[in-house]
Amino acid sequence: MIINKIKTKIAVNKLIRFQFIDVNKDKVRSIFKTFFNRTEERRKER
Repeated sequence: MIINKIKTKIAVNKLIRFQFIDVNKDKVRSIFKTFFNRTEERRKER
């Protein structure tokens, strides 16, 4: 029983970590997209 509890805890921690990484990836992607769009707009203005 104790071993199973530890295993489930580790699995849950891994899941949370992967979800956190995915969220950060999406944030970085959105920030990069907005930055890229701004640079493109500046190029068009020139």
